[in-house]
Amino acid sequence: LPGIVVTASRGAEQQRESPASIAVLGGREVTRRNVTTLDQALPFVQGLTVNNDDIAIRGSTGIANGVGSRVLLLLDGHPVLTGDGGEMDFESLPLLDLDRVEVVKGAYSALYGSNALGGVVNLITSPIGAEPQTVVRAHLGMYQVPSRYRFTNDELAEAGVGVQHSRRIGGVGVRLFAGREHNDGYTDNNASGRWLFRIKAASAPEASHPWDGYAIYAHEVDGSFFTWLDAAHPFQVDTGSRGDTEIANKFLTGGSWSPVVRARTVVKLSPYFNYNTLRNDFRANNDFHNAVRLGSTASVVFTPGPRAALTFGVDGAYTHVHSNFLGNRDLDDGALFTQVEARLAEPLKLVAGARLDLHHATGGERETSFSPKLGLVATPSEHVSLRASLGRGYRAPSAIEQFVNTFQFGFQVVPNPNLKGERAWAGEAGITASRGPFWMDASLFESQYRGLISPAPAPGQPLAFEFQNVDRARVRGFDGGVRIRVAKNILDLSGNYLFLDTRDLKRGEPLPYRSRHTVTGTAEWLRGLIGVDLQYRSRPDIVLVY
Repeated sequence: LPGIVVTASRGAEQQRESPASIAVLGGREVTRRNVTTLDQALPFVQGLTVNNDDIAIRGSTGIANGVGSRVLLLLDGHPVLTGDGGEMDFESLPLLDLDRVEVVKGAYSALYGSNALGGVVNLITSPIGAEPQTVVRAHLGMYQVPSRYRFTNDELAEAGVGVQHSRRIGGVGVRLFAGREHNDGYTDNNASGRWLFRIKAASAPEASHPWDGYAIYAHEVDGSFFTWLDAAHPFQVDTGSRGDTEIANKFLTGGSWSPVVRARTVVKLSPYFNYNTLRNDFRANNDFHNAVRLGSTASVVFTPGPRAALTFGVDGAYTHVHSNFLGNRDLDDGALFTQVEARLAEPLKLVAGARLDLHHATGGERETSFSPKLGLVATPSEHVSLRASLGRGYRAPSAIEQFVNTFQFGFQVVPNPNLKGERAWAGEAGITASRGPFWMDASLFESQYRGLISPAPAPGQPLAFEFQNVDRARVRGFDGGVRIRVAKNILDLSGNYLFLDTRDLKRGEPLPYRSRHTVTGTAEWLRGLIGVDLQYRSRPDIVLVY
């Protein structure tokens, strides 16, 4: 387990001295599992589940078809959610040079703002080494569809190849990647194809003003459907949806530069530019939407002495959306944030912070949100760390949720310009302990959500739906993980357990698509040469369709 993390406080710190619950998934853990995209490995992160295209940290999300993520996804600290829908796209993100994934659990809007309602997932790529390196990865897989659900006599397969090369050119490190993926899928109308190109450049480690930057381009063609044919045919789609595809292009770029690096003061600028397009090639419509998002963060970390640190900064972003079913929309976001870390006594550390977010979309109302947080961590010994925290979260509505106006998958969806952002309070108490070959982490947590955005019948419009602030919810539970090195370089064991007690406070029933019990376990022999994974999720108490 790495001792240093960077996501929870926007700066380097010992993981055991953070008041936030942090889970770390190493890059080797991802590649050893033979996955083709990161979301296939994320279910083995303590406290995290994946529902279709949605990441849920401690039950923050059910199934939203990817729109309006309540978890902020970062690449080397830069936001990579789409500008129009706030969606995640794991197919565009790196695997071959992934150093680790840091997951910060709980409402973390005090530092990161919108979308960090349930937490933050930060993908951190590895430094570019001094020696040239070339990596080639190819994979081939075959699907075995259960005979009672088989819908075709064709063999279904997935295959892909990626080539990556890195080297130093003068004082600059450069890494290039190109890849091609194709997947028939194991269900009807679920084939996909993707081209992916990526470049990363960085200054030498000894640079007095370090900088780095990346650019990603992805082209995808994906089959699309909303529901199965019926409950008895879960692998088939309705004939009216067969052949429907989505065509997407994405261009993501960002960088960081530290113009001031001194013993007590570091100033860092982190601009980013994201562009995405999506066009439906459906029998029912040819809807399209394009989005450009330009933003930056400027932060200052001041450390007057070994017992205190102050972080403050500003965030700003401008998004323009052009679409035949959203219209032309401009979204403006701005924020001020600050955080103070103080060591009250040798074993006690206090962290307090706050953020003020401002959000406005063309045709909608302006809104502000104040998100404070308070955390305390105690390290009575080198083997034990105790933590407690309370924070407020906020998520602004995406352009798709607020302004969608279309007929799709058999439903008419109309805009709701009066849609507000979601808010939450989240608290936890936890412990981390380690001794020799043994490590464990456990937390009790509770989150109170207000104004959750969900589809609901549009007032006065029969058979029409719109996104509304309809839900008040409570999620509480237990989140625990254990790792044991039974024999060095021979056998390692790990396991996670997540218990969720969810309640829709308006309807008095459990939240949909949340499993009460989630268990994962891994046994690895010979440093991962051989491995067995176990994943169990109890049946959700509530589902909405089939």
